[in-house]
This record gives sequence, structure tokens and C-alpha cells, in this order.
Amino acid sequence: MADRDDLDLMKSDETADIDFVAVYETLKKNQSNQTFAALYKDEDAIVDVSPDKMEALIQFQPPTRLGLRMSGADIRQKIADRGVVYGLREGKLRLLTQNRDYRQSYCVARGMPPTPGEDGYLRYHFDRSAPRPKPKILEDGTVDFHQLGLLQQCNAGEILVSAIPPADGTDGMDVLGNVIPFGKGKLPPPLPKGKNVHVSKCGDQLISAVSGRIAAENGTVSVLPVVEVRGNVDHSTGDVVFRGAVVVWGNVKSGFAVEAENDVEIRGVVEDGAVRSESDVILRGGANSKAVIYAKGNVTARFIENCSVTAGGNIKADSILHSHIQCGGSLVLSGKNGVLAGGKVTVFDKIIANTIGSAMAALTEIEVGHDPLRAKEYEEVSAEIKALKKEYEAADKAVENINAQAAIHLISDKRKSILVRALYKKTEIRNKLEHARSRRDELQPYMGNQNGLVRVSQMMHYSVKVTIGDAVMYIKDRLPACVLTNHDSMIDIKTLP
Repeated sequence: MADRDDLDLMKSDETADIDFVAVYETLKKNQSNQTFAALYKDEDAIVDVSPDKMEALIQFQPPTRLGLRMSGADIRQKIADRGVVYGLREGKLRLLTQNRDYRQSYCVARGMPPTPGEDGYLRYHFDRSAPRPKPKILEDGTVDFHQLGLLQQCNAGEILVSAIPPADGTDGMDVLGNVIPFGKGKLPPPLPKGKNVHVSKCGDQLISAVSGRIAAENGTVSVLPVVEVRGNVDHSTGDVVFRGAVVVWGNVKSGFAVEAENDVEIRGVVEDGAVRSESDVILRGGANSKAVIYAKGNVTARFIENCSVTAGGNIKADSILHSHIQCGGSLVLSGKNGVLAGGKVTVFDKIIANTIGSAMAALTEIEVGHDPLRAKEYEEVSAEIKALKKEYEAADKAVENINAQAAIHLISDKRKSILVRALYKKTEIRNKLEHARSRRDELQPYMGNQNGLVRVSQMMHYSVKVTIGDAVMYIKDRLPACVLTNHDSMIDIKTLP
């Protein structure tokens, strides 16, 4: 068997005058010649296309003994006649031109399936898994059980969830050249809107409306401005630091802290722990054992014993014993006991109590007319004003020097640029200085309150040091119900009826 291209090789010197190709073609045209049909049947091939039109298969039919094999061009033409135009396997075609097996089919073309579009989805910008205690490992290898990361928090305006739109895919093509369009992805699920969140104007983001704890529950995402600790604040919770309000149902154990930007309510006892709030603190069970309490607002407690308490507003308690108290408003001790005994108390406005001091002669120091928090800020602002004055003088001098040079025409473009920067700096310092002076003026009235008073409804014991404004008195004898005020820099005592 030979290819048509090889017929000229059959010629010899003896048959040089015979055109074998012409003879072959003449005999082939004689369809009635059964002998020719049997001896000279050429190789053939059948090209099938899969039902999904993604593959083209070719199977060769062998020639008779004197028939001709298909050339590479014949094979390609056969494939083209079937309509296959895409995905030809060039390497396979080259191999089939050299060698093929009549007992099997060969894949000569493959289509390209479409790449489906990706479904839209929700991207959460926080960890949705249930938080577990994860103590922080310090640089020295020790473990800090105070930072357990149990609260996931956010600020107002923070993005919590984003809706990611579906992504386009790519079209495919079958072996017949037909385009197969890609399937579009699904739209993302609706944003899981809960409490204290809102959807962005574009509708593709869930945004926190308040600062607080992120709560992903029941298929929604909410921001809770209050976090509740159902038990104690201890090794199981670590320190509780929250941007909203905090309610602790149990105790604050020794060495642990609660900090919040809003109110803090402790329904148990603060045991040598720390509580700090940018608003109010409510201690329903009281505080003892060197606990530290700080509130920019008011502090309300059942009892305070051996503690340090600072409040920007008022303090109200049933009893305060042997504690260091700083109060920017009034201190009111009422209820069953209403006792203030031992320690040092500094109050701006007034102290009202049933009993001050004790029969055990423990020294009790009370000072009215001084606001410790504002006094500290007053000192800081005064120091800032002093530093700003020096900066302003230096900036003013620099501007004068440059202006002096300009007067004698020595100023250059570079010096002009320096002058502009110096003037800007001078203005900036002046604005800061004016702001600091304004704040100092606001604090000035709190630096001394000569109108403060101490009111005792039952008894003031001896060993009590009383300071009201610039007047000081040591109580040496017990005083019955009375009111103490400052009169001409002297403590005036008026007995109550």
C-alpha cells in the first residue's frame, strides 16, 4: 500500500513510457470492474462528533492491498467535511499521519467548555465562630489571662458585612465552532440586618450604627451597646474592655478589670479589682479590698471599704470606710448607715452624711471646695499654655527677622516660602494658645469653692480634719447634728434642730 504521492516511485526504466497514475485513475473510473474494486479500494475514515459536540473522533478504515493510504491533507479534509473547525489536536494529527490503528477511534478535536460565573456571597469582616478564651502569650513566654479576646467589638460606622456581586465567567466553544455561553452566578444572599446596623446607600454593605459588641445570631448581625457577663469577671472571662455599657451579674475578682465607654453596673462586689467608666459606675454590691473605681460621671455604691474612688460627678453610698475618695460633685451618704469614717475625702461641692468619723478615733480627713479631677486638668492646661507661649514668641521672632530682610530688599523666593511657613506656624500656635486659655478659664471656678458645706444629721466624731475652701478645723469633741461652712476663712458650725 502506498500514498498517492508515492506512485511515481513505482516507475522504472523499462516502464518509463507508462503513466501509472493515469492507468490507475482510468481503472478506478471503471466502476464495473469488480477486480479493481477488490484490489484498489483506498483507505477511508469516519469522523463522528459527540452528542454534546465537545469531541470529534476519527476511525480509519483500512485500504485493500493495492489501495492508497490517506495523506495528512486527506485526514484534515475529512475532518473539515464533517464541520469540525475548533479545538484540533495538532500533535495527535501529526502522529496519525504516520501511524494509526484500525481497531480504535482517535480524538482529533476537543471543544472548550465555558467557565461558569462565580456566585455572589457575603464577606464578613469579623470572626463569626463562637469566641473561645485565647490567653495572650507575652514576649517573655508567660501567659496573660486578662486578655482572652472574648468580645468582638466595633465602632459606629464600621463595615461589618459586604455583599460581593457574582463574577462573570468565560464563554466556551464546541468543535463545530458554536459559542457556548457561560452560566451566570447567583446573586449574594440578602444582608443579615439586625439591630443597631444600617445598609449603605449602594445596598452592598452592612454598617454599624453604634459602637458595641458584634452579635451574629439567628441569621442576623447586630451591634449590642450593652454586654452582659452572666457570672464573675475572672480567669474565665479575662478583663472586660468594652466600647459600650457593661453589666456584670457576679463579682469582679481580685486582679481583674472592667472598662467601658458607657455605664458599668456590677451586681456583685468588686474584690480588689478595677472598674473604669467614661460615664457612670453602679456598684450594687459595693467594693472592698483595695478596689480602684473611676468614673467620669457618677458613682453609686452600697458600700466602699479600703478602696480608691474617683468620680467626675457625684458619689452616693450607704457607707464609706477607710478609703481615698475624689469627687467632682457632691458626696451623699444615706440609707441605713450613712457613715463616712477613716481615709481621705476630697469633694468639690458638699458632703452629706448621717455620721462622720468613728468612736475608734480613726483619722478622717474631709476637704470641700476642691475638684481633684479638674485641678489636675487645670495644672496640665497651665503647663501647656506656658510651653505654647515660648513657641509663639519664637515663631513671632522668626517672622520679624524675615520681614526686616524684606524691608531692605534682601528677601528671595526661598525666603518668601520660609515666611509663609513661619506665618502659618505662628497662626497655628496662636489658635492652640487661645483654646488652652479658654479651657483654663472654664476650669478656674472649680479651683476653689468657699461655699462648700458639710452636713451631718447624727454625729461627727473627734479625730476629723475638716477643710472647706481656705478654712481648716480639727474636730476635738463630738458634734451633734450640724452644718459646717466657711465664713470669713473660718469654719462655722451651726447645730441642726
